[in-house]
Amino acid sequence: MIELEISGQIRGFKFGTYTFKLINELSGDKSIEDVFELLSNSEKHSMTDRINFLRTFYFACAKHYTLSKKQIVDFDELEVSDWIDEMGIQKTSDIMAELLKVYTDKNTKNSNAPAMGLELQSSNGKH
Repeated sequence: MIELEISGQIRGFKFGTYTFKLINELSGDKSIEDVFELLSNSEKHSMTDRINFLRTFYFACAKHYTLSKKQIVDFDELEVSDWIDEMGIQKTSDIMAELLKVYTDKNTKNSNAPAMGLELQSSNGKH
């Protein structure tokens, strides 16, 4: 879970099993492997598909965080897109790496993460 100030307000992002439910509601059935592949620099999907999915990913993570805090979701996907633009590429990349760490860190309780997710992270030089 990550919390930071965006446009003068504390916002957060959470990635977990509920996030996958939200992603599937927003973009159709996606396996865990599909999610990791779309978040990687895989050439299997176009840059447009990856950017569109990235927006969905961050929106789902923000919604997951907000609902888990029992707060009202007072934003939509367009606003989350604006947050991404405001944060910039480096900050959004850092946030994604931190969110995915739960699934890629061998020292966490989720050490049996999907193999493809681990391979993609390793192949992109991420840890």
